[in-house]
Amino acid sequence: ITIHSYDYSRAPKGLSANLEVKPATQLGQREIALKNPDGGSAALKNIFAVIQKPRVDSIEPAAKPQGWEGNVTLAGHFFQAGAKVDFGKGINVNKVVLVSENELAANVAVAGDAPAGPREVKIENPDGGANALAGAFKINWKPVLQTIKPDRLERNWRGRMEIEGNNFQSGATVALGPGIAASGY
Repeated sequence: ITIHSYDYSRAPKGLSANLEVKPATQLGQREIALKNPDGGSAALKNIFAVIQKPRVDSIEPAAKPQGWEGNVTLAGHFFQAGAKVDFGKGINVNKVVLVSENELAANVAVAGDAPAGPREVKIENPDGGANALAGAFKINWKPVLQTIKPDRLERNWRGRMEIEGNNFQSGATVALGPGIAASGY
């Protein structure tokens, strides 16, 4: 830690120090020692800490629909045991596990009415180091089924069913219950 200058404008009640914490500075609790020109001195142990902010690089999966619950993996650097993760409104973080300094696993539940769109994901380590990644996770609208045609199927029937609604994605699949197979032909 390098002290570049002092500001004594608040003396005798206080002073300000302009300082720089170098990248290789050892992490952990520190003490402060003050010495007046007349030789008087004071010290406080464990009064501040040098910390490393966590960094989130990516989240997998990066998008899920309203109403989804499952596990996500957060990749980055400087994660600590006991880290907290916040995905914002409508997403409950059930559990966070430190896999390594570079990976967290989180179990999350997206509310059925959570606002759709991109989310900033925030990480806070127990030492107070915190960071966020904007747009790291996206909530998609859940699909809405409205109508199907035909709505009655006879045994041994083969044909095309039209399914109408909203928020369907390319690659979506259909399940129709036992004894009915949906496939392209």
